[in-house]
Amino acid sequence: MLGTRAGSERGFEGVSPEVAGDAGATGLPTTQLVVEGLPLVLHVGWTSHERALPRAMSVDLALDVSYDGSGDLAGTVDVDEVVRVVQKFSGQEYRLLEEVAESLAQRLLEGFPRLRGVRVAVRKPHPPVGAAVAATGAIVVRRRDG
Repeated sequence: MLGTRAGSERGFEGVSPEVAGDAGATGLPTTQLVVEGLPLVLHVGWTSHERALPRAMSVDLALDVSYDGSGDLAGTVDVDEVVRVVQKFSGQEYRLLEEVAESLAQRLLEGFPRLRGVRVAVRKPHPPVGAAVAATGAIVVRRRDG
């Protein structure tokens, strides 16, 4: 996963220290929900040749949520809904991974009122760069205004 601490195994540890915050205007503490390895097929690349064929990407999300402690889905963010929103991006075309991550972050913040902040990591496996690398990626961290 992009952005994990050196030496940590793939997992939730250290997913988003940049996003986590204290209680905001709601007075509620932040709970972090995590989605890892969500597949997303996109046309991403600087050249038209690179964008011509769809490529499987991987998306990791850390969602800072104002959870109300009710034990009810209405008091948090429905991860299934988040996944559906991300999957709606499938098939779209972008020139930069940064654009993908930024678009996802904006859409999630717009669509989920209980979402206070988000960290989006988009991973492109085996990119056409000058060396044999496992992946390249982009990470954005965004917080709701106010």
